[in-house]
Amino acid sequence: NELARMMVGREIVSTYEKKQKKEGKVALSVDDLWVKSDRDTFAVKGISFKINRGEILGIAGVSGNGQRQLVEVITGLRKPCKGKIEIFNHDISHKNAKEIFRLKVGHIPEERLVFGCVPNLSIMENSILKEYDSPSFCKNMILNFEKIQNHTRKLIEDFSITTVSINNPIKLLSGGNIQKFICAREFSSKPELLIAAHPTYGLDIAATDYIRRLFLKKRDEGCSILLVSEDLEEILTISDRVLVMFNGTISGIFIPGEISMEKIGLMMAGSTSS
Repeated sequence: NELARMMVGREIVSTYEKKQKKEGKVALSVDDLWVKSDRDTFAVKGISFKINRGEILGIAGVSGNGQRQLVEVITGLRKPCKGKIEIFNHDISHKNAKEIFRLKVGHIPEERLVFGCVPNLSIMENSILKEYDSPSFCKNMILNFEKIQNHTRKLIEDFSITTVSINNPIKLLSGGNIQKFICAREFSSKPELLIAAHPTYGLDIAATDYIRRLFLKKRDEGCSILLVSEDLEEILTISDRVLVMFNGTISGIFIPGEISMEKIGLMMAGSTSS
């Protein structure tokens, strides 16, 4: 099967150095999870997996095989029909997004203008979208605009975001700059678990490389990352393990470099790893 080769065009040779990972405690546990799509059919069908602390688990697969619904249910944007999800031993199966965020969970969503930001709000307002009530920015229900401005400017500087003014609506930024902004905001919250869906989509080569290296840096610092991407090269170069989804099920889990591209292609087409 040539599916994986067609998606990448060549064999994968990683240019990223990854420190040896020590198996740690479980950060995210998914057990017998069933999730319906908006069409009222099952998009996720009884899958189970775990992510350890300080591990990047990549989810590979052709778009439309349940990845979006999986991310939405883990981040509190969709309710499961059955199954259990635990984050740091807390059952979050029926928690909302705010409750999950309080467990130090970051989220880089697939739909940046729907779940990642509020288009008509300013860049500055979007910078504290999830932390507006944090003591870092608010005291006695009064926002500290100087701190918020400094915070926003640091995000823009650190991620080389191009903008005329932090007071402009975020919708005026290019798609790539919006994506960089969302990544910057989520990393600034120092998450212990990051759920990232297509984090480098729309970015140039330099920004893509920066984000990938930052993922590896956070992983080495103990952050656990669930990485969903249609970029198979990205998945294979920075993930510690890769889970392949097909038709809402897991067709295989493997360590990059230990199986051939042909086997990966077969799994992406629905053949199980066994």
